[in-house]
Amino acid sequence: MEGSGQSMMGLDGKRLEAESNVLLASIENMQYAVTLDVLHTVFSTFGPIQKIAMFDKNGGLQALVQYPDVQTAIVAKEALEGHCIYDGGFCKLHLSYSRHTDLSIKVNNDRSRDYTMPTAPPPVMNAQPSISGQQQAPMSGPPAQQYNTAQYAPSNNQNFIPQSQAGWGAAPPPPHAMQRMHHNPYMPPGTMPPQAGPGMMQYPGHYQ
Repeated sequence: MEGSGQSMMGLDGKRLEAESNVLLASIENMQYAVTLDVLHTVFSTFGPIQKIAMFDKNGGLQALVQYPDVQTAIVAKEALEGHCIYDGGFCKLHLSYSRHTDLSIKVNNDRSRDYTMPTAPPPVMNAQPSISGQQQAPMSGPPAQQYNTAQYAPSNNQNFIPQSQAGWGAAPPPPHAMQRMHHNPYMPPGTMPPQAGPGMMQYPGHYQ
């Protein structure tokens, strides 16, 4: 038994790896940062990504990338093996099949992420506060309450005005209160493009 015990000898004498839906990616010549979003952009070109976990080993960066099925992982491995994420030969990928078939992601952060959590119903463990929190930024209190004081302003000669259109017309709700919210576009964390590097290799896939 060699290594993880998953290697076999083929008819041509070459060692064969047992195929898996999880790829182990080793990255060499890292002149530029490689983040979860960068890896998701590259690997999602060939199919949906379920989970990614990054870790440091032997002085370099490695990552486990989980696909929903083995066939998708096979296509991605054959296409990306030996390719560089950035132009100029930087961040070269070396891929192999992992022993794992289902990664255990305890919490979503900048080193590991479960991409199935936002769309799936909440599982037994509710460990996604960071995901749900990302979508709550627009809920910042209704600014339209600013004009409510005009309703209670004392009238000239009546205590009650059942349907006084003059009262509403005198103090219309300021449109600027609602427009101010749109002057600061909300940028979810996943939208920071990896093009901040020196020129990322172009892949047709999208990440989000």
